[in-house]
Amino acid sequence: MLYETAQVGKNRMSCLRWWAETVNKRAVVATGNDFYGIPDRQFVSDHSKAKGLAREQLDRVKDEHVRMSLRLQKAFGLRREEALKIRPRWADRGDHLHLKASWTKGGRERTVPIRTREQRALLEQAKRLALPQRLLDHHARRCQWQSPSAHRYSVP
Repeated sequence: MLYETAQVGKNRMSCLRWWAETVNKRAVVATGNDFYGIPDRQFVSDHSKAKGLAREQLDRVKDEHVRMSLRLQKAFGLRREEALKIRPRWADRGDHLHLKASWTKGGRERTVPIRTREQRALLEQAKRLALPQRLLDHHARRCQWQSPSAHRYSVP
């Protein structure tokens, strides 16, 4: 492929088509992107963006609250910021976790079902470990939540 991504190729071809139309030479540029080998854009990724975190690496995380956050991400499929902002006692609704809009991507409340005994046990551990409210101190700055060590990991 000539371009870095399909969208870059489509954008550049759009510029060329505009030019060809402006100079009244539409036939100079093919009407379809297939002619140039530019594939259709893929809006949904077919591979996971999760990063693996081996048990030994998880054990090396010194802060038990961050470690619990990483375990919650794995167990419930939470995003990084959700796992760091969650208030386990408040979020636990018996058969599901209720996530506040201020914790979630796009500012929309969502629920995550609690399906296994392991999830329930981990949530109970998180509730015991949590500070009066969040897993992490509410005074922690947002930049700490976005550090590379707090990225979304999956624990094997």
